[in-house]
Amino acid sequence: NNKANPFPGKVFNNPKHQDVYHDVPKDYVGAEVTPETFVKVLLGDSELENAGKKVLKSGPNDHVFIFFDDHGAPDLVAFPKTYLYGEKLAETLKKMHADNKYSKLVFYIEACEAGSMFDKLLPTDINIYATTASNPKESSYAYYSDTEVKASLGDEYSIHWMENAETASDTTTLQEQYEYTKAQTKMSHVMQYGDLSI
Repeated sequence: NNKANPFPGKVFNNPKHQDVYHDVPKDYVGAEVTPETFVKVLLGDSELENAGKKVLKSGPNDHVFIFFDDHGAPDLVAFPKTYLYGEKLAETLKKMHADNKYSKLVFYIEACEAGSMFDKLLPTDINIYATTASNPKESSYAYYSDTEVKASLGDEYSIHWMENAETASDTTTLQEQYEYTKAQTKMSHVMQYGDLSI
């Protein structure tokens, strides 16, 4: 309900103006959205769970998908008030692997310099595949500029992979989606890291 939003309480991610906010459960909002909380959610923190909050309760047979979208800079992604650094993310993912929190994990990041969150940090032997909107040294770019909303409704990389996911067959591989998204994303270099066999 930001006063700059001409459609209060609504969020659009494409020119059709379908509200993608209203019916979506919001487990963490406002001041709760921090790097510390994000890490605790991924690690299945019992304190948060005991407080009635949702955490990741996955195990060794589960496939986990994480999508993160915000601003970024070299070796960090932004949260509303602070940052998550690449080393902390890598440490968290390694702990998830050690704790058998997944069989396979897929991580997509939309942010400027997003590749720096995984480049030289994400091991190739912990069953994690990651793809990013940009390499470690470049910006990613907005997409679907909307004159009614007076803002862009998404980012080039995210829009392309999401729209591909909505129309692709159930047999489309991550590599096929990566190749499609890479070809469609003209303003930055879509990257992939980790275990490319997933």
